[in-house]
Amino acid sequence: MTESEYTRPELSTIVCGFDGSASAEAAVGWAGWIASCCGADVIVVSVYDWNPMIGDSTNQEMIGQRRSELEAATSRLRDRWVRCRTMIETGDSRIVLLAVAQLHSADLIVVGSRGRSQIAELLLGSVAQYLTHHSDIPVVVVPMSRAGERSRESDAASETPPASPSDGKRFDEPDRSDR
Repeated sequence: MTESEYTRPELSTIVCGFDGSASAEAAVGWAGWIASCCGADVIVVSVYDWNPMIGDSTNQEMIGQRRSELEAATSRLRDRWVRCRTMIETGDSRIVLLAVAQLHSADLIVVGSRGRSQIAELLLGSVAQYLTHHSDIPVVVVPMSRAGERSRESDAASETPPASPSDGKRFDEPDRSDR
């Protein structure tokens, strides 16, 4: 493909899965970084698996805790002027994320590579794996090794302008001062 044949994809809506894990935090940071680059909106979706064994009041407490985690994660996006909204849904995360993406005509889905429930992953398969096989739109899976790394990079980029060389060297010229 030549450069003239390449067109930059237009992103207007990004759906991001969130379960409170470090991997989900990294996914939110990554989605925010991409959204800030292309002016997209982010919908951060947390899916709670209602457990009838623990009772309604405990389930409601768990949803309240998830809501607090979700607000903390998205406040960092709002601090960087990323337009975002949150949703808490109940059900199977795999199905709910696809449905939300379809309902909002999302252009991209972003999830972390590892969630909180490793037992469910063993029994049902990972959310990320399911989405990559069943989604009609691109899916980005943010690996655990990136947890927090992209957020720190984008925080630094939003706070300080890129450095310019004061000694007249070009940006692509290697620094040989330490030799």
